[in-house]
Amino acid sequence: MFFDKFSIYIVLFLSEFIYFRRKQNFMKIIFYLFVFVYISFSKVNASTLVIHLSQCRSECETEAGLIKVYKGRKLIHKSRSLKTELKNLKAGTYYVRYNTIAEKKRELEVVIIDNQDRQLTLCFDDFEYYKKQAPSAIDVLKDNEKIAIYYEGKFKRQKEKDSISFVRRGAEYYMEYKNIERKMTEVEKEIIREFEYFLMYFSRKGFGKKKGKYIFKYNDIVVKRKDKTSKWNGFHYLLVDFGLLETDAC
Repeated sequence: MFFDKFSIYIVLFLSEFIYFRRKQNFMKIIFYLFVFVYISFSKVNASTLVIHLSQCRSECETEAGLIKVYKGRKLIHKSRSLKTELKNLKAGTYYVRYNTIAEKKRELEVVIIDNQDRQLTLCFDDFEYYKKQAPSAIDVLKDNEKIAIYYEGKFKRQKEKDSISFVRRGAEYYMEYKNIERKMTEVEKEIIREFEYFLMYFSRKGFGKKKGKYIFKYNDIVVKRKDKTSKWNGFHYLLVDFGLLETDAC
């Protein structure tokens, strides 16, 4: 592609050079030479960045979110779309900012080199970003203590209420859901940790509205959170991860 464009520019320049040489117009020759060099290098070295916003844990459709792209401190692009394409970018360091499903700001650094087509996927439901130093409730449970999670909201446009519990008995941990009880694995304990970490980043505001309400109870500790977008579907992912639902949480 480079040589095709370059060859075209060479032919155009030489034709103009010959024409103006006959006219003995030296200044116009210099002008066209400058334009030729500028266009050649700007087009050849231009890069493209395509940004995708998606839910990385599933194939659920994501609502378009606000994406901002900076070069240094200068805002060069802002849009609300699932796919953003930036063309003719110069080499350098760019910063992409967006909000996660928990309405927390994220910033990613993207280094662009000359003549590069770059694809970038932003995880709207990023879990790895939300980690904290304090131990999870599952790790501090004592014998016969319980964690209870209550959910009230909508799933596939159907209102529902549901709950699930986790109890420690001796050295073992058990999951209790409706009439099902079974011993938990280490993998399932990690699922509970991730659920708790992520839940804590949701807002307390607007909890009274009947949409995406979560109550996390551990002994006398009661944590209330609200998923205002109702796009996380964390409780349903929890049931899917524990093998209690066969379908995805879309």
